Amino acid sequence: MVGMIAATEARGQDDSKQAPTASVGQASQRSRLSGRRVAPRTAPALASPASAPTPAPEPSGPPAGLPPLPREDAKPALADSAIVRTQGGLQNQVSNLNQGNVAVGSEADLSYFRRLINSYRDEPTEPEPENPNAPPSRRGLPAPFQAPPMPFSDFIGPTLGVNDTSVFPIMDAFYKGSNGQFWKDSRLKLFGWFDPSYNASTSRNSNIPLSYNIVPNKLELSQAIVSLERTIDTVQQDRFQWGFKFNNLYGIDYRYTLGKGYFSDQLLKRNHLYGYDPIQLFMDFYFPKIFQGSILRIGRYISPLDIEAQFSPDNFLYTHSLMYTYDPYTFSGIQSINRLNDNFWLQLGVHAGNDMAVWTTSSQVNGEILLKWVAPNNKDSLYGGIDSIGHGYYKNGHDNLQVFGRAGASKPWQILGELAAYTPRRVRHGFASS
Repeated sequence: MVGMIAATEARGQDDSKQAPTASVGQASQRSRLSGRRVAPRTAPALASPASAPTPAPEPSGPPAGLPPLPREDAKPALADSAIVRTQGGLQNQVSNLNQGNVAVGSEADLSYFRRLINSYRDEPTEPEPENPNAPPSRRGLPAPFQAPPMPFSDFIGPTLGVNDTSVFPIMDAFYKGSNGQFWKDSRLKLFGWFDPSYNASTSRNSNIPLSYNIVPNKLELSQAIVSLERTIDTVQQDRFQWGFKFNNLYGIDYRYTLGKGYFSDQLLKRNHLYGYDPIQLFMDFYFPKIFQGSILRIGRYISPLDIEAQFSPDNFLYTHSLMYTYDPYTFSGIQSINRLNDNFWLQLGVHAGNDMAVWTTSSQVNGEILLKWVAPNNKDSLYGGIDSIGHGYYKNGHDNLQVFGRAGASKPWQILGELAAYTPRRVRHGFASS
């Protein structure tokens, strides 16, 4: 079976795009009005010049105290200049966009949807040059990858100390509005994507055991994502901050990401082809004075290990491995993410088991401990540990996979995939990944 995909994916940007501004000096020069000079008249020539006195020339300008007369061919003032009449005459006032004033005819005056169209049209396909006046976006080692074109700039694993500076077209349109600074200060981000898919298959009814693209020879919606989040500045080490992330998924892919207790009856009892899954819903609390920064995460989060991912922009390939079909997708619990120094990160957590809510009758207490290391030049990385460890019992119709994992990467091979290996701990009346 050959798989083909057509996807529209939101890509991150390092800096928000700025609306073009006119040069204030140029606008002032062009909007400057000058008086019209009247050529002096002379008397007609006579036979005897002495018989008629030469008249005095007329004034070349307006009487004293009055403003100069406009030229007939004078150009109108630019849109960002306002001409006002005062007691002293005409005064040219130029609105300075760089000081926060909104110019007539600027992009801020356009409707939101018009700005949104412009943001999609002007979205860069290559990394934009760094703004030297922008606050730092990372501390420690330089990024090992360039994004775009890569979907990420760091190795797999925690990246505490690196801020998310991506700006999606939806938020870029907000930033260019009259309340743009308010949205930037709020640190809120709203974004999403649609991922339709089609595959050509010799199967007639189903592609199972292949996962995700299970419907043969038909165009389907794999996932439609709407995400709302409040980011945290983990570069700074002076003040406490809080944030959250709420990812909503609708499509066929919900059949693999759904956790028991999260609207699970649509699959477990009714077996709907399409469904909804709140795939991530958690709060983050940042404590800058613990180690070199620490985040306490509470809620439902995606399992940290594995190069394969649930979200389309994070995947390199259309299809997924059979093992990934049975790996844990999400955990519900508490996780601590700690930056020890520029080379080591430590994750500690307690969760209710693979793909189940804390309040279900199938939940069981499991532990989590993961360690990440990067080389001093940030060109090599090792990441792994215990993703889930507990009793491993099959309980009330749900398994409890026990996962030990490791991931190693050298920079040239990171773009081809991570090496992820899983071994079972123990299983009773169920199964585990191996």
